[in-house]
Amino acid sequence: MAHTKYTGKSATSDVIAGGAGLPTGWQKITIAEKGKPIAVQIDTTVAEDSAYVFTDDPLGGQGSPSAVVTVAGLLSVTDVSESGLFATAIGYVGDVVVKKAASGDEYTLTNAVLKSRTTDPEFASVVPYQATFELTSSAGSWATDVP
Repeated sequence: MAHTKYTGKSATSDVIAGGAGLPTGWQKITIAEKGKPIAVQIDTTVAEDSAYVFTDDPLGGQGSPSAVVTVAGLLSVTDVSESGLFATAIGYVGDVVVKKAASGDEYTLTNAVLKSRTTDPEFASVVPYQATFELTSSAGSWATDVP
């Protein structure tokens, strides 16, 4: 049996940014989530205590949950020059949805900010690109069994 190189095509995944699907030339999607930090401990020891006494900070953990979604891939020169992701300004706010139809998993980052968008010089009418979306107030949400 011959070896067939895995390309990811069988995953039938889709990346939607601001309601419009990104061109299918993506190669790698990275989702980096950071949950809410745990509460820090406050030292409440007094002179009469025989050991240190700590209490959870009533305000909870410092900071907030966040998430970064990075999409990298290859696009045709036509896809880059047309409207869509590459015509929007840095700072654009919209929903980012990563859907994997094969497993029914879907990741949603509501009101994500387009932080960066880079393209490298084209070769053979193909342009490598990378787009990074970030949200500093939520870690996003997962859903399963999405049709």
